[in-house]
Amino acid sequence: MKQPPLMQQLGRAASQGVISVPAGIVDSLREKIFKGELPPGARIVETRLSKDLNVGQPAVREALLILERQGLVQRVANIGTFVRQMSVEEAKNLFRIRRELEGLAAEEAARRATKDDISDLKKLAENIETRDVPAAKDRWKHFQRDLAFHQSVWRLSGNQQLVEFLESVTVPLFQFAFWHHQRTAEQLKKSAKLHMAIVEGIENGPTAARAATRRAIDRFVQPYLDRVLSFP
Repeated sequence: MKQPPLMQQLGRAASQGVISVPAGIVDSLREKIFKGELPPGARIVETRLSKDLNVGQPAVREALLILERQGLVQRVANIGTFVRQMSVEEAKNLFRIRRELEGLAAEEAARRATKDDISDLKKLAENIETRDVPAAKDRWKHFQRDLAFHQSVWRLSGNQQLVEFLESVTVPLFQFAFWHHQRTAEQLKKSAKLHMAIVEGIENGPTAARAATRRAIDRFVQPYLDRVLSFP
């Protein structure tokens, strides 16, 4: 079987030490899940995936464990691994959790951030803000830039458990919104500006960081998700 171009690139990158094979599989599967190529409830068969990607089953198994920790797949004992199906009620609950924990992460990040850290966050925010509003086919790249910004804030908190928990909450929540509703150009522009407001809050100290993060969520994310969650 001829390898798809993506897997050829994965093999070359892994052989050059740029990425690990499991990490490449995670990126590939996560993109397929977000784009709906692997819809909620779809079964992922390790042996088939191993053959299709021309990689060993241990690497596939490790990648699926990472995706499980990120909340994108569920492993059912003696049955298999499936793309996670999230109910509206579950998404609402995760959003409430994210709102509180993201504020805590920003507060802790403000206590630890150096000038270089602030500079790096500003670059990440500018990378979102200065890019053209993505066409539908580029929404995945926009998501990657968005998530990279938030992950950097979480890591700056210095609390690995908080980082892991926020990832398990936020990644599937992003996927739910991504799959159910396409944001307008105006919404995307507003979202980009709010990332810089979070950085400014972190720069101004713990109290300002928590307030800026929660304000950003209240002013944009919550109303947006309310629209998504109102869909049948």
